[in-house]
Amino acid sequence: MERESVAKRCAKMERSPEDHEERCAKMERHWNDMSPEDREELFYNATVFDENWSSRFEELKVYHQLHGNCNVHISYNPTLYYWTNYQRSSRETVKVKRFQALDKIGFAWTLPNSEIMKWSSRFEELKVYHQLHGHCNVSKEENASLRKCLSEIVF
Repeated sequence: MERESVAKRCAKMERSPEDHEERCAKMERHWNDMSPEDREELFYNATVFDENWSSRFEELKVYHQLHGNCNVHISYNPTLYYWTNYQRSSRETVKVKRFQALDKIGFAWTLPNSEIMKWSSRFEELKVYHQLHGHCNVSKEENASLRKCLSEIVF
């Protein structure tokens, strides 16, 4: 790989302009210090990584077709589950093309917090209770789990 190619590759990286030149210089120094064997290994690893990413992405597309979302559950496919979580956690560093590909299939970059979902569900339950009884004083006898939830709320 020539110096110009390294510079072009660096230029494609979407980073803040302040430290762009510094990163390019560091990358070029690192490249120049590498042995031909290390360079070959680097390309091999990058190729394998790209192939693995593509393979997981294809699995995710199938999952999306079957389930209508990209929220893979661990019991469905642990490897795909961890891969999707890794994509979410590294959102800021995902390559632009990969980000766009995930976006295109409707990948949810953030998932609803389960506690928020539980609260929303309980709140809906409380609204129904209020409509039926005209108040929100749920007794243990009527609905123990809703009563417990309400007792844990700090006002």
